[in-house]
Amino acid sequence: MYLTPGTTYISLTKALKGLMAKAIICLLILFCNNSFAQTHVIDSLKNVLKTEKDDTNKVFTLNILSVRLSEKSDYDSSLFYSNSAKKLSESLNYKKGLAKALLNSGMVYARQNNYTRALECDQRSLDLYKQLGGKIDIAANYGNMGIICTDQGNYTLALDYDFKALALYREIGDKKGIATNIGNIGLIYQNQDEFDKALEYYNKAIQIQEEIGDKEGVAINTGNMGNIYQSQHNYAKAIEYDLKALEIARQIGAKREILKNLGNIGSTYQDQGNYPKALEYDLQALEISKQIGDQMGIAINFDNMGGVYMLQKKYPEAKKYLDSAIIVSKNTGIKDVTEDAYYQLSALDSVLGDFKASREDLKMYFNYQASLAAEANSKKAIQSEMNYEFEQRQAAEKVEQDKKDLLAQQDRKKQIIIRDFSIGGFAMMFALAFFIFRGYTQKRKDNVIIKSQKEAVDRSQKKVMDSIRYAQKIQYSILPSGDEIKKYVSDYFVCFMPKDIVSGDFYWFHHIEGLSYFAVVDCTGHGVPGACMSMLAYSFLNEVVVEKRTTDPAGILGAIHQLVYKTLQQQKGDDYSQDGMDISVIVIDHKHNMAKFAGARNNAFVTDGQSITVLKATPKSIGGLSLTGEIEPTRNFKSETFELKKGTLLVMTTDGIIDQLNAKDEPFEKRRFNALVQSLYNLPVTESKNTVETAAIEWKGALPQLDDILVMGIKV
Repeated sequence: MYLTPGTTYISLTKALKGLMAKAIICLLILFCNNSFAQTHVIDSLKNVLKTEKDDTNKVFTLNILSVRLSEKSDYDSSLFYSNSAKKLSESLNYKKGLAKALLNSGMVYARQNNYTRALECDQRSLDLYKQLGGKIDIAANYGNMGIICTDQGNYTLALDYDFKALALYREIGDKKGIATNIGNIGLIYQNQDEFDKALEYYNKAIQIQEEIGDKEGVAINTGNMGNIYQSQHNYAKAIEYDLKALEIARQIGAKREILKNLGNIGSTYQDQGNYPKALEYDLQALEISKQIGDQMGIAINFDNMGGVYMLQKKYPEAKKYLDSAIIVSKNTGIKDVTEDAYYQLSALDSVLGDFKASREDLKMYFNYQASLAAEANSKKAIQSEMNYEFEQRQAAEKVEQDKKDLLAQQDRKKQIIIRDFSIGGFAMMFALAFFIFRGYTQKRKDNVIIKSQKEAVDRSQKKVMDSIRYAQKIQYSILPSGDEIKKYVSDYFVCFMPKDIVSGDFYWFHHIEGLSYFAVVDCTGHGVPGACMSMLAYSFLNEVVVEKRTTDPAGILGAIHQLVYKTLQQQKGDDYSQDGMDISVIVIDHKHNMAKFAGARNNAFVTDGQSITVLKATPKSIGGLSLTGEIEPTRNFKSETFELKKGTLLVMTTDGIIDQLNAKDEPFEKRRFNALVQSLYNLPVTESKNTVETAAIEWKGALPQLDDILVMGIKV
């Protein structure tokens, strides 16, 4: 069968049109580097899509759009177009387009810190490029995977990927790829504080980049060297290198590099105490961030400028920028910036005398700190899994190589068979048996090593979780039993919702000589740290009430404060010993139908179904420094006595439910909690627990629970 001339002409025309379309797109990209032009390119590419058929040219356009949108930090749109390219490539069985689309998706997921998805995409892309045999694309995948592992702190795996990429780039003579990966290796050493080695690699990379005219690469690596000198407190040299990198970046219009270097220079001037200069460069960085729509850059610069204004004691300006940093970082999920801004805002509010706001800021800081710690632990778990999978792949590659060695050996033996059948046949069978046995033995050894390493990780993780679960059992075992409470109070409920397996909140009960003692306690932190503190608090309550027979709630709180101060050696005044707790205590005198309340920052609530009375706590915690930062060996609390009428409902709570945020970033707050308490009055106490729990769950919706939640109700 053969094609007619007309058919050939049509095919060539289609091919030429496809090449022409790609050429036009490439020219658009080549001559459009500024932000306005980039937007114009994106609009032009979208217009091209409207007229393109579902063919490989459309895949090419979709992939280019994905890259351009990613460069503008429009990650959702970038993923939309890369996913469209994936679907179309799959329908066309176009492996090259699919591999590129997966590579683009991997880059976006990496920028969103979704490393698991990023590596999945990169691995699929790598497998496809290996099938296609494109060494430069395989090298690019290895390089991307190396960057992801570097971001995760998995430096061993990062170096492996980068050296694989480097070997391929050297094999094909791609000097830009060689220089880029040498720079990436330098970054790995820099992150491990091996500065001399990092500088050596950066200099090697710059030498190649200057030779080939890769100015952007020179700017990147020169700026990285400036970071090293800043870390070494060699500020003059840091500014010298950063200014050099900034000049090159401005020459070529590389706005992201301009942004990075402006920020680095501002940071160095801040370290030097030259605050006007720091603000000058931070402000320039902020303007560039706004121009290119970089929300992370905007948040970081707001936070930096707020910090500098604080150091200058320009408090209104500091508050303005820190508030802005929190808003932007929350909207974009940049938790480390939110954490830092809350920490600075807490100090600022304290200086301004707004101690309540300072406390709330500090609480938010601890919440974000805990969240980041949890993410870091999750990252470690992923890293262990990645190492395990990497070792598996290495073992599989070794077995595959053994097979190839075996096949090569078999080919050689065939020649011997032709020459001398008898001797050759015997030699071949012996070699075959030997290599099969060697491959089998090596594979078994590799599997044993991999299994052993995986089991070691599993054992370690299991040991940690077993310890935490055992701590949970201990914590629950010290809580008062229902039967114990019901001997003296028939109607009561407890809604106890720990944030983690173990809790920093707990409730306590004791009855002696006609008096029932109830306490609801919120210790510093939650999870394991909070649980440790709760054990101390439980012990102190027993010592003060059971052993020393203290009956006045204010006296109980004062005595516990002294015990916390002494036990944690808070006279040192350092940050490591300033833990404590917020408590509410109610003592019921059954004989005289009276009750007495005292609280350390934890209010209590009394309702008769018609109105609600808030029993005000003393605005001081137990333990820790005073609100003005002073050491207090003793602390006074006030008591409040009130009559108990039949049917009165008493409610005690920690701040977990009150501070819980909803999807609109609104706290549940005291007003809603008061209404909730009122609604509980007419309910059977058996339903009250579920009512409170449902209110908390519905309020937070899909958001995580921020703190332990504990609400206790007593009806007399």
